[in-house]
Amino acid sequence: MHVFAFLRCAILTSLVGLFSSSALAQTPALSAAQQREILQTLAEQVAEVYVFPDSVAQVQTFLREREASGAYADVTAPEAFGRHVTEDLRAFTRDNHFAVQYNPAQYQQMETMFSAMEEGDRAGLPRAFQIDPASPMAQQFRSANYFFRVAEVLEGNVGYLKIDQMPPLDLAQPTVDAAMAFLANTEAMILDLRGTPGGIGGFIPYLMSYFFPSEPMLLYTRDFGAADSMASFYTHDTIGGPRRPEVPLFVLADRFTGSAAENLAYTVQQHGRATIVGGVTAGAAHSARRGLLAHGFVANIPMARVVHPVSQTNWERVGVQPDVAVDPTDALTMAHRLALDALVAEAHDPQQRHRLERVRAQIEEADGPAPDAEAVVALEAYVGNYGIRRVFIEGGVLMLQREGGLPLPLRRTEGERFQISLPPGMRAANSLPDVLFRRDAGGAVTGFAFVRADGSIEEEIARDR
Repeated sequence: MHVFAFLRCAILTSLVGLFSSSALAQTPALSAAQQREILQTLAEQVAEVYVFPDSVAQVQTFLREREASGAYADVTAPEAFGRHVTEDLRAFTRDNHFAVQYNPAQYQQMETMFSAMEEGDRAGLPRAFQIDPASPMAQQFRSANYFFRVAEVLEGNVGYLKIDQMPPLDLAQPTVDAAMAFLANTEAMILDLRGTPGGIGGFIPYLMSYFFPSEPMLLYTRDFGAADSMASFYTHDTIGGPRRPEVPLFVLADRFTGSAAENLAYTVQQHGRATIVGGVTAGAAHSARRGLLAHGFVANIPMARVVHPVSQTNWERVGVQPDVAVDPTDALTMAHRLALDALVAEAHDPQQRHRLERVRAQIEEADGPAPDAEAVVALEAYVGNYGIRRVFIEGGVLMLQREGGLPLPLRRTEGERFQISLPPGMRAANSLPDVLFRRDAGGAVTGFAFVRADGSIEEEIARDR
């Protein structure tokens, strides 16, 4: 039997993109004997680690019957054989963590790594997997910036972090610490996991530790069915930056959010620590181990299921359900608005509250429907010159422009009062006043006043006659 040497990974696509072979155009056809050897090795490895021991015999029988029936007799191309076996296994078990793939380049790299391991590290429960920083595998992760795609401060001082996949912690820890340090002064956080298929599960507790108190806290457990063992995962005692257990946290998700990424979303949701915004996730709650089969084939086999201490279950097949369900393409805008709502509710300083409300109004205006014709006509009453300033309509929006300055949109808040909006990316040194238009007894606009957040008048400006 081939050495059962596995690299933990949460979903096939988490590592396939790094190690896919580009030299698959002319691959030798598989013989019936080779197919049988691959399937036999797969069946043996299913018996060793499959998450549901009571179902092992059924899976093995299924594989034998498929091979004996000649289901793969005409599937001699290695890539097609791997796809067919994968599709069959997933349909039979309803578990998308099963995968068989022809990838000789990855097979060779993994074989080299595992040959250097101690025998005790090749079987049983997974141990912490260390990747040689000088290895080609490590270089692949570095070239992908450990899948950290965007770290940005949005309007209203809301932090935004986009992670494409969950990287190995031993390599990526300095990067996550740097990203969290950059966002440490933000007042709310948005973690974008849309399109994140999974990755290395050991990364999750470390990142989550930034959002929980310093006291050790059980995040989740993994039930290794074949080994009749449980592994518990806690927040880390030490992290590379300040913890932020109170910062409002929002996680974006969609149907392509899978496995380890789902684990993060589900865990913080069930602990009441975050609001999930977007769509239902993929529903892949099992951890898998990556192993060598034969003849250049590697396999993913589900080995453990997550159990959350609050729900006592997980999201397998049903997905993580969003707290705020919106089209995933609108999830960032919605989460940004929700973050600003949370900050407005917590703001005690009137100037800060006014600033946050202004930012939220800008987002709503940018995302809202086009103004109706009747509303635009009503704005014409304000059009005119006001000393060194002029008020005009552009694209259905009332604009205020100081001589030589930028035109700034005005958004009605109530009655004759309007908020001044700034262009995206621009910030004022001080809180901007509102514009309160004045009318005479006949209803004609005679001027406007700049009004501070506390209601006091900053300046009165008459309209030119």
